[in-house]
Amino acid sequence: MVLIGVVVILAVGGYFTWSNKSNNLNILSAPNLSYAGGEKPYVQITWDYSVADYFNIYRSTDQNNWQIIFEKYPQNAHASVDYDFPKDSNVLYYKIISIDKNGVESIFSTVASVTINK
Repeated sequence: MVLIGVVVILAVGGYFTWSNKSNNLNILSAPNLSYAGGEKPYVQITWDYSVADYFNIYRSTDQNNWQIIFEKYPQNAHASVDYDFPKDSNVLYYKIISIDKNGVESIFSTVASVTINK
């Protein structure tokens, strides 16, 4: 009986230790294309900004050629807005990477996409 209790405690402790050491940022919602009363369209991205003070935000039209669109984006901004995306694309892909005070990238987000309706 004691052995079963020890195994359960180790399993639960191991799970929480492993789950807290994620190497991925979480983009909280898929980027969305928004329009505001005749203004030009923009893509808004929200992510788990609590993991670092600064982030680099990348955009791609094909998931191969990534372009940095925001460098050292501050944690306190909470969300990014991309106004100047390529209007001739059908799909845009975004990824976010946390950076330290020296600008070294470390934690990568999963890639998220948005479809451009023309």
